[in-house]
Amino acid sequence: EYARQHRKRGRPGSAAQDAAAQDAAHNARVELLADVQTVEPGKPFTVALRFEINPEWHLYWKNPGDAGMPPEVQWALPPGFVAGELQFPAPRAFKDKSDAMVFGYEEAFTLLAEITPPDDLRTGSPLRIEGTVKWLECKEVCLPGKQNVELELTTSDQPRVENASLQFVAWRNLVPVPATAQEVSLASENGADTQQLSIAVPAGTQVMEFFPAEGSSLS
Repeated sequence: EYARQHRKRGRPGSAAQDAAAQDAAHNARVELLADVQTVEPGKPFTVALRFEINPEWHLYWKNPGDAGMPPEVQWALPPGFVAGELQFPAPRAFKDKSDAMVFGYEEAFTLLAEITPPDDLRTGSPLRIEGTVKWLECKEVCLPGKQNVELELTTSDQPRVENASLQFVAWRNLVPVPATAQEVSLASENGADTQQLSIAVPAGTQVMEFFPAEGSSLS
């Protein structure tokens, strides 16, 4: 199966156990996965941050709406490795306990990021991908969440893509893609302040939702 988060085993009372206890105290948990187990010099691969959320709690999209804060990660990568921006799946719109309109997730969801290794990566040796993930989890109250994640991979001139890359394909399909100029147009109506937004959708579409990438509304 695809590469999963690797945790060090520690002695009773060790830092590893303290971190595990801290993770258990949160209302959301995150696991680091990769679509490969072996990495090729200069060839990008994809990692996933898979979030699980306790019932009745929610986390936020990249644009949280009227309140909230999206998840973020601070990577600790091997020298020469570069991580791309986090890719968020489409959210849901709902009102929180304060009646604020927010965009986010009330069930498990996955963030993706592309990581590019250097062209001169030394093969035949292990490497470690690490990160510190922070988020805001909310119910009646909002609490900050934080978890350290890590993943051990190996390097090779002939990487083997795992069968579970199909799961990554499914996750990628949940990430909205930018619309083209042929699909979206914005026009003024007879010079008025009001503008009309037109969006071309595939035939047979029954439901369409709009989420602003920035702010809580169009301006």
